[in-house]
Amino acid sequence: MSFDELDALQRLARAEVARVRTCIPGVVTAYDQSTQRADVRPAIRHAYRDADGSVAQEQHPIIPGCPVLFPASSSGGFSIAWPLSPGDEVLVLVAERSIDEWQAEGNTDTVPQDLRRFALSDAMVLPVSTRGAADTASGAIVVQGSEVRLGSSSASQAVALGPVVDAQLTSLEAALTAWVPVPGDGGAALKALLTTLIGTGWPASTGATKTKAE
Repeated sequence: MSFDELDALQRLARAEVARVRTCIPGVVTAYDQSTQRADVRPAIRHAYRDADGSVAQEQHPIIPGCPVLFPASSSGGFSIAWPLSPGDEVLVLVAERSIDEWQAEGNTDTVPQDLRRFALSDAMVLPVSTRGAADTASGAIVVQGSEVRLGSSSASQAVALGPVVDAQLTSLEAALTAWVPVPGDGGAALKALLTTLIGTGWPASTGATKTKAE
């Protein structure tokens, strides 16, 4: 094989590899919360080598209607979703095959009718943060070990547990209902009632041990 033939094969191989898209950072330009689809602009320009050997760059077009991949179970028993705004970062994942039939049918053995591969029209996006501020952003939900913090990683106020609050209020209501005012005792009977109630451990803590908020 001559040098020219080898060079031609290498250029052909590079050109084919350049056509294979896998994943790339992107930026949301529009989001439809009802369909959970986003229009996304890849954040890194496409660089390629011209026929004369020079390197050229061009901005990728906006990819419309990308499905947004939120954490969820296919059975519907678990999901987490949040709104996206223009400028939010995402990771654009390009499917190896056409996802048209898979999206329409939703089964586990889909036969693609289009033989395209690594096409931007088959992109899906994963919301991400690459700036190291995901746990401190306003409105963040942060999981730290066995704790969940609502608002940011510094949230420290225990969230009140509804049934426990109800139980404490019910105990107070019952005690006050049973109280019989004694005229002229200066509140001694009420004080004795409350002292007895507090002696039972009332009020018990109503805060969750694993969920904090701010």
